[in-house]
Amino acid sequence: MLQATYMPSTSALGHNPDAELIHLVKQARATWQALSEAIPDVVDIPPETDAELRRLVRLVHAYAERAVVLPALTPAGLRAKAELVRLLHGADLAAAASCIEQRALASLCADLIADDD
Repeated sequence: MLQATYMPSTSALGHNPDAELIHLVKQARATWQALSEAIPDVVDIPPETDAELRRLVRLVHAYAERAVVLPALTPAGLRAKAELVRLLHGADLAAAASCIEQRALASLCADLIADDD
């Protein structure tokens, strides 16, 4: 199985090896928030609004695609990945989950980000 390789952008002392991962997840979360705020309360979405919504969805996915290939090397990196999973699957994943696999994933994410809530 092929695995992505990752070289930290800097090897300076004190550099968080998960800084890029954490940054990408923060960007995905901010973009998701912008997307949520941009959704109008109308049935017929104007074409320019639809185009903006699609652009924001593509941007969230681009951040997520870059984040998932980076290894989480610290507790903060693990929390960031858990946040990303919860963001992409919905914050209430466990309540909507009908199978044990989804509930287990939701439980793991909740455990990893418990002190951030």
